[in-house]
Amino acid sequence: MAQRTRLLLVALLYALTFFYAGVNIYFQLASVGSYDGWTAMGDDQGRMVITAFDPQGPARLLQKGDLFVAINGITRKQDPNIANYGSRVKADTPYRMTVRRGAQLIEFEFQTAEFPAGKRGSKFSAGMRTLIRLLFLGIGLAVFLLRRDSYQAWLMALLFGCLGGMLNETYAYEVLGRVGEVLISLARIIGSLGLPLFVIFFLNFPTRLSWLSRLPWLTAALLLPTLLFILPSYGANRLPPFLQPAYFQLAPIRWMDRHDWFNLPNGLFIFYLVFGLFCLALNYRAASPDERRRARVAMLGSSAGFFSILVAVTFESFPSLQTELPRLQQAVNYVLAFTLPLIPLSFAYAIIRHKVIPISLIIRRGVRYVLVSRGAVILESILAIALAVLCVKTFFQIWNLKLVMLSAAVGIAAWKVVDRLHHRYIAPAIDRRFFRQAYDAQRIIGELSDSLGTTTEVPRLLELVATKIQAALQTESVTILLKDPQSGEFKSAYACEYDARDGQAVICLRPSRLPANSHALAELSLSDEPLELDWPASSDAEKEGKPVWANNGHASNSFLGQELQVLQTLRPALLLPLKVKDELSGAVFLGARLGDLPFSTEDKQLIQSVVAPTSLALQNASLIEQRIEDARRREELEAENEARARELEEARQLQLSMLPKSVPQLPHLEIAAYMKTATEVGGDYYDFHLSSDGTLSVAVGDATGHGLKAGTVVTAMKSLFYTLALEPSLAEVLNQSSRVLKSMNLRSLFMALTLVKLEGNDLRIASAGMPPALWYRRATNEVEEILMKTMPLGSLRNYVYREQSIVLQSGDVLMLMSDGFPERFNAAGEILGFDKGAGILHSAHSLTATQIVERFIQVEDRWAQGFAQNDDVTFVVLKVK
Repeated sequence: MAQRTRLLLVALLYALTFFYAGVNIYFQLASVGSYDGWTAMGDDQGRMVITAFDPQGPARLLQKGDLFVAINGITRKQDPNIANYGSRVKADTPYRMTVRRGAQLIEFEFQTAEFPAGKRGSKFSAGMRTLIRLLFLGIGLAVFLLRRDSYQAWLMALLFGCLGGMLNETYAYEVLGRVGEVLISLARIIGSLGLPLFVIFFLNFPTRLSWLSRLPWLTAALLLPTLLFILPSYGANRLPPFLQPAYFQLAPIRWMDRHDWFNLPNGLFIFYLVFGLFCLALNYRAASPDERRRARVAMLGSSAGFFSILVAVTFESFPSLQTELPRLQQAVNYVLAFTLPLIPLSFAYAIIRHKVIPISLIIRRGVRYVLVSRGAVILESILAIALAVLCVKTFFQIWNLKLVMLSAAVGIAAWKVVDRLHHRYIAPAIDRRFFRQAYDAQRIIGELSDSLGTTTEVPRLLELVATKIQAALQTESVTILLKDPQSGEFKSAYACEYDARDGQAVICLRPSRLPANSHALAELSLSDEPLELDWPASSDAEKEGKPVWANNGHASNSFLGQELQVLQTLRPALLLPLKVKDELSGAVFLGARLGDLPFSTEDKQLIQSVVAPTSLALQNASLIEQRIEDARRREELEAENEARARELEEARQLQLSMLPKSVPQLPHLEIAAYMKTATEVGGDYYDFHLSSDGTLSVAVGDATGHGLKAGTVVTAMKSLFYTLALEPSLAEVLNQSSRVLKSMNLRSLFMALTLVKLEGNDLRIASAGMPPALWYRRATNEVEEILMKTMPLGSLRNYVYREQSIVLQSGDVLMLMSDGFPERFNAAGEILGFDKGAGILHSAHSLTATQIVERFIQVEDRWAQGFAQNDDVTFVVLKVK
């Protein structure tokens, strides 16, 4: 519920109850009322029996034992206090009284008279009721005005205001006039809400019961019986006499009367009192030791007062007890007069002495603060009282509805004009004259608001916010925590504390962090307003050292573990949520104010005005920094990519330079070669060496993977090939090359290689982990695979390779390839396979060597259908003319 709505409800309630109290005082001072000369008491059957009458008085026609029926047609069911009719009216007021004598109904015409000497009732009991009412109203209103932001103070104000209206009085209604009767009746009817409020208050005091949040409907359920049963019956009995006959003739009310609904309120009163005392005991037991110690006096005083009310209500609910135990009832009423004041007095003591609702610091701000800082409240209260006095004076002197309405309109208009002038001119002047610090605080916060939009660096923004808030509110420290996107924790981003020697805030190191699931962060995420923490006094800190929420009275045992350690280190008094799109992105922890001053409502409103701009400015600054960082990172990546591209291009050019510029030319042989890498630098390799005697050596290899590392292995293999090309044994070439690569400690880098040595038509071939060579034999018109299952070079030490010899005939074709062709993938994830290579070679054997290579490339491209190449592809074709 909004604070303004709370203030409005309390203002309306206390306006009615103070008016009720004022009328009560007036009647006591003016000795209003008259003498009727008879007394009646209830019997065990619920009837009102005439027990005494004055033979010389105005009702001398009555007899003992007559049963009271009605006055002016109003029965006890319609008005339980109708038997006190004489105390309501002035002397010489005529009335009709109906009694039952035996089986006969008799109606008498009586007239009230002046009180004879010594017959007026006790002024002590009336004075005690007035004093008790003023205690409830004064303490309840004072606590609420001093802590308007506290939910507990608001509940207490409603409870005490309603209890002040529950105390029943009988008045000479004819003196008040119709409007006065209506206002008094409203105050008494609203007082019926006191008992459900009694239960609700002790569900939230001294701490809010943990299970209450799981039953959000409980508060409405506690009020529902009052609205359904108590107000239509018990509350209606407090209507003005001129409205009661019409009300009780309504069809629904007659139906309720016939079905005994009017007998339910007494039982509900007892239920509320018993359940409220149970909640009082339950909440006291659930509170922490520190909370129990501080609330002990208030709980004892409340227990005594409400238990006395319970006993008194029980006596009123059972008339037989009044008849059988009249002295006990008198004793209960006597005790009630002394125990009922214990409720407000015990709370006043607990608040001032133990800060059970922390307002003691506000009280210590002094008379000048109350008179000046709260000047607006006092001025409006004075105007309200003046308006009420004007209306009351009108009621008592002249009954003129137009004059009453005119007086109220003039009073309200004057109130609005003075209030506007006060806030526009008087309040700023008071701030500048008496509270220069508050005036400077507004100026500093205004400067901060102007600077938020122009500061784009997060560190500078945090420093600006922390130092400005500290200077404006004069706090001991300011700590700003921001949410870590990765871990979700809230880490200290900036902290400063006041240095008395320098007279200003200085930066300090506070490496604090709160878990994402901490209780304080959960409370802040649910609140759009600052939350206040109360810390125990120094003597208590050694025992507990746990803070308590001042806003809603949550128990201190909600703070545990790492969170409690952080709070004890920072000791914040006010917590501000920083939210972006209703999500908590940070928090500002303010230490206590210097000079033991509390955070007033004006302070919270002032600081609240910069919370949203600060959250937005931090978000914008973070986005700007992120964009700058992203731009810088992009520039670095672009520079790295350019450098890497240059290196790759240089490596590619180096690799291409290592490949043969042309193929050897032999009279009886066609030679064609082709290589396409998957990246800038490939892992495939082919080479030729033609010796002086015409012997041709051919190498086709495939290093592990592709890229720069594979290019390194290819470079080493090229050197080895040229060094060992004249070695007659191909197996020995592979053995020596494997040992060299193994000694280079290339870890997981290996080299697959096929070597061919051709002398005329005699061909020797050796392989180290390469795919089989394809040999088209013209003599048989078939394609054979020359497969040698061996390990790649550099994989195992002392591995022995072997070679194989064949003789090529005219028209034969030998194709060497890397595994990039058979392992070529298409978009469906399927590979081309080794089997297709033999079929392609068989169909293309009649073509030239170059055309055979082109046929393989065409088949590969059709199979891939544009799917990216995933490995290097190399072909070398030897065709005998």
